[in-house]
Amino acid sequence: MRYFRNFTILFAVAAFGGCGWFESSAERGDGKSTVAVTFNEEQFQRDKQAYEREAELRLAAMDARLQVLNAQAKVAAGDAKANLDKAIVEQQANLEKARGEFKELQAATKEKWADVKARSSAALDDLQKGFDDAVSRFK
Repeated sequence: MRYFRNFTILFAVAAFGGCGWFESSAERGDGKSTVAVTFNEEQFQRDKQAYEREAELRLAAMDARLQVLNAQAKVAAGDAKANLDKAIVEQQANLEKARGEFKELQAATKEKWADVKARSSAALDDLQKGFDDAVSRFK
């Protein structure tokens, strides 16, 4: 059990140590090793707020791009209109998925935040790629 607990602590430090949220120290003496790990709450909150602001801006930009596609669809005809309408439906679904991931991110606990952030980032990246593809096809 002791080995498992030490491994878990070391894993957490290794996984999240690079983001500046954890600090560790070790001492050896009297045949014992002591490892201390502290969580930097202030750094975590700064990183969380910065990422949430960035995600909100990206979602707003995607809303604007969706409006542009809608405007293009209104004046398009034939196959171009059908393709635009299809792209709009796909991007609306992707936008809703990204918004859902963002809401989950905002509600995530410290323990789950990094995992939820990864999913949210992936959803935003997929959304961005979808819009880039759609816009490039209909220029």
